[in-house]
Amino acid sequence: MQSSKNRMIFGVIAADVSFTAQRELIIGIIDEAKKYNIDISVISNIYNENCCDRELAFENVIYDLILLSEFDGFIMLSESFPCEKLQKKIHKHLLARNDVPIIIAGSMLPDFELPDLIHINTDNEKDMEETVNHMIEEHGFTDIDFLTGYDCIEVSHMRVEGYKNALKKHNIPFDESKVIYGDFWLESGKKLAEEYIEGRRPYPQAVVCANDYMAFGLQDEFARRNINIFNKLSVAGFDFSMMRTSHSPLLTSYRFNRKQLGRDAVKILYKKIKFNINEEFLSPKGNIIHGISCRCSFLKTELNEELEFIRSNQLYEQWSLNSNMEEKITSCRTLDEFMEIAGEYQYLVRYVQDIFICLYENWYEYKPDTQIDNLTCRSIMPWFDNSSFSLTQNKLTDILLRSDKSAAYFFSPLVFDNRLFGYAILKYDNPDSYDIIFKHWIKSVSNGLEFLRLKHDIRYLMKCQTLGKTQDTLTALRNDAGMKIAFDNSKDIKDKGTLFIIMLKVCLFHDDFNDIDKTNKIASLLDITDALKQLGIIHNVICGRINDTTFLCLLNSKNYSAEQVEDHLKTFLTQHRTYLSFYGMDSFLHCILPFSEKDVYTDLKEKCIQNINIQLRNKIEKHNINYYEKMLEIRNSIYLNPQEDISTDDVCRKYSFSPGYLRVMYKKCFGISFLQDYINSRISKAKYLLLTTDLKINTIAADCGYNDTKYFLRQFLNCTGESPNKYRLIHSES
Repeated sequence: MQSSKNRMIFGVIAADVSFTAQRELIIGIIDEAKKYNIDISVISNIYNENCCDRELAFENVIYDLILLSEFDGFIMLSESFPCEKLQKKIHKHLLARNDVPIIIAGSMLPDFELPDLIHINTDNEKDMEETVNHMIEEHGFTDIDFLTGYDCIEVSHMRVEGYKNALKKHNIPFDESKVIYGDFWLESGKKLAEEYIEGRRPYPQAVVCANDYMAFGLQDEFARRNINIFNKLSVAGFDFSMMRTSHSPLLTSYRFNRKQLGRDAVKILYKKIKFNINEEFLSPKGNIIHGISCRCSFLKTELNEELEFIRSNQLYEQWSLNSNMEEKITSCRTLDEFMEIAGEYQYLVRYVQDIFICLYENWYEYKPDTQIDNLTCRSIMPWFDNSSFSLTQNKLTDILLRSDKSAAYFFSPLVFDNRLFGYAILKYDNPDSYDIIFKHWIKSVSNGLEFLRLKHDIRYLMKCQTLGKTQDTLTALRNDAGMKIAFDNSKDIKDKGTLFIIMLKVCLFHDDFNDIDKTNKIASLLDITDALKQLGIIHNVICGRINDTTFLCLLNSKNYSAEQVEDHLKTFLTQHRTYLSFYGMDSFLHCILPFSEKDVYTDLKEKCIQNINIQLRNKIEKHNINYYEKMLEIRNSIYLNPQEDISTDDVCRKYSFSPGYLRVMYKKCFGISFLQDYINSRISKAKYLLLTTDLKINTIAADCGYNDTKYFLRQFLNCTGESPNKYRLIHSES
């Protein structure tokens, strides 16, 4: 391995790079980077770039790699990010990386301004003009309908402008009624075909569609109705998709020169970094891909390229479907065996030169959101050295130093449900990218890791069963019998402070409806267990799980009141994201009572249960309030993401509430104003970080969403009556 970095590293930020458009851009990027001896690191999710919800939250943790300091610059493939929430996450990370130049390749995203941002793209307007010119000049069409995308998307209007320019160039009057707005998908073409066939819209000579999928939808509807489209009109598509052979007749389309756009991105970024030169950019021109849908003759070279691509896909699909990789990898008993099986099926990942599996050292533990920094990595390729080596989270790109020449590396998350195990890192020496089959391969690897982890936990739980009748086998805490013994023993402690019993009831309102599966429930209960163990670091606490969803703790406190203990308990509970993400803020209740030597365990426990039941009845009544679920959704959001800037206006726009209605209903539901609860969510996270980390105050402020440390200090003092430093000193002294 080399001792230090001696090559530039460009980060490519993308989503689901198996799609044709992203692959073409990346191939151009890699091809040009090799000329300058630059390493390319592609940071991409795997499954669904449109989804930002909880089920893929851990997959999108991959974008935190943007913050690694080794990157010399970034190229973002903007059109692969339709999800607004994911755009905001990446925008925030790139703002933190204002020390390096950043290029957006593709359509500019709304509200994505960055210092010194460079934006490059193909020219939608001119390229569409070329397509319409072809229909006019080559075929003499003058009556042309134009099917574009959503009216609210800029690129739809850019392509309309190209259509209008071509008409103007040839002195053909523009008719607004001949522009039809669709959705860039098959359904739009199908709908337009129905209008023609049923006589609701007159047939033109030709239709130009603003992408291939809408053209396919139009062609398919004519075929479905057994109508020869050649007798009715001609069709052209746009943004060539490599899927023409699945539809008839063979579509004429326009291919963007995305490979050249990728090359230009590298060239511009390199000259900006190396010489501080702002390279002039001219949008690369694409070309017509000939089919017979417009009355052209297709070119054999173009069709052969498509057919070769399709045959290759079909071959890998067949290999993948016929392989027993999933069966073998989920039956592994050891990590070494697992790595060997993964390497045996490396051939399913097309054209890859090397694959590294990098796992967090605690990957097999139940806590998916508290990975330690260290990762253990190894190549799985049978013909390479498979010895393991260590990397740290903030030095993950050091894996590039293992090669003496530049290459492309694809960083992909290894996730199962809400658990991030680590990363699969693919190395390509030649300009290429993985295809859609890799999705199945990496899914099999992730499933195999989860099976291996569960086998580890089952062995652990089997051992727990031998520990006696006083221990809970799931959490390794005491059970009800064990807590009674601990309660009786607590009366014999000399030099006692105030004795408290704490009952915590969790998982409310969900189990009755079976909407949380067993795996997630177990993970949530263990998350609660972790919160109580953290509480035990501050207080002298003995904890147990006395039934499925009820925890009991005994506390001997000389320094804290019941109110302070309750505040610490709430702080730890609200910062355990696994539990909170599945069950939410209204799913737990607690009771804290003092006790003495005279109290009996069963009587005291019954008092706690009665107290909890009274709270539960009150909470059930709240559920009957109109819009309670919407208000709870808002509350869960602010406690899960306290660091994000959320205003009353933002919430009102999202849920179509008026500010006054939000204020009244939120307070009616939770007994606190929305604004104060939002502040409390941030202060709760700050307390947690003060109690559990050695982070500096300005770092904690930033982690909690405060741009101004002084403002954070004032707000923390107003909420707690103490400065952050004093709070840390007093409350974590034990």
